[in-house]
Amino acid sequence: MKQEQFKNVYRHIHLSAQQKDRIWQQIGTADNPAPIRKKALLPARAAVCFGVLLMSGMTVFAASELSLMDRLAEAMKTLTQNESDLTEDQKNLYAQYGQVLDSEIELDNGTLKLDAALYDESHLIIPFRYLFHSDVEGYEALTAGTDFDQTSLHKMKELYRQDTNTFLWQFHFRIAQDASQTGMGQLLMTNPILSEDGTISGSLLISTDKPKSFEPGCEIQLVRVTDVSEPEQTAQITSTNETAAFTLGKALEQRELTIDAENAAALSNMGISVERMLLSPLSLCCSGKGTHTRALSASISVVLKDGRVIENSPNGSGYALSDTNQNNTSFSFFARVLFEEPIPLEDIAEIHIQNHRNTDIHIPVEIK
Repeated sequence: MKQEQFKNVYRHIHLSAQQKDRIWQQIGTADNPAPIRKKALLPARAAVCFGVLLMSGMTVFAASELSLMDRLAEAMKTLTQNESDLTEDQKNLYAQYGQVLDSEIELDNGTLKLDAALYDESHLIIPFRYLFHSDVEGYEALTAGTDFDQTSLHKMKELYRQDTNTFLWQFHFRIAQDASQTGMGQLLMTNPILSEDGTISGSLLISTDKPKSFEPGCEIQLVRVTDVSEPEQTAQITSTNETAAFTLGKALEQRELTIDAENAAALSNMGISVERMLLSPLSLCCSGKGTHTRALSASISVVLKDGRVIENSPNGSGYALSDTNQNNTSFSFFARVLFEEPIPLEDIAEIHIQNHRNTDIHIPVEIK
């Protein structure tokens, strides 16, 4: 293929600008390429993607599929709605802590594939793909690059919604080692642009309101609750219909932060007493006691050493109360803040907390 022809083609390939530029530069600067002995009959998009996988050096799912790093990056962008290009540090995080999964869940209209995992002690992010059954009416209309929200795919979108609703209502994640674990939050986000000839991809976030829920060696079970009319606690504990299971590998690096007396007093004035604050590249988690729930809605951001500010993701954050009195003026809490992008801990300078009265609290982050 001539270089000018390739240049026109590669602009339409669904890769990041950085990946496209790297491929084009290598083609443009190649000296005396070796003759090709056998010509593989691959589509142009598959051939280019395969080249990216070989150059990346990353663990791959198969020759025609995206790498572990790409799956995690795509899932993170879908979850946080942050379209920034991957940094080298983020690539390293995905490569070092990402884990390949091989779990499938058969649903009425398609198959849900759980591809990978990345986690800290309270958040488990799972990139997924959904493949329609080939005998579903309208299957032939599914092509890579199509916007799933367009009118012509309305029927297919309804079938997909039926399957994902079934998954969220009837399938529950639980930790095998923790008999008291009665349920975890599930958030499913879909990328509206179809990939891989009609595959729907997205991000599944499993979260808990309990410290140290996810740890290396934990077995995560996915079970189907046969009687969804039962209370979740009863249904999940008594269900034995295990659909899939996997064991967690390496957890993201995490650090417990020290809050000095001045910052502790400022937090107390806001209405909370923090007993534990844990920082990971994905999130900030706090637990303690409080007297005013409004304090838990304070703005929390991460300030990097270069001065850049990392905001919160629009999805995945929240808090839970326990031991509350009638007026919520005395309670225990667990709060989770998911960042809009993964950040290496050594790049973080401080945690900035600001409430509605413009109270500023700066908690330094010291990573040794």
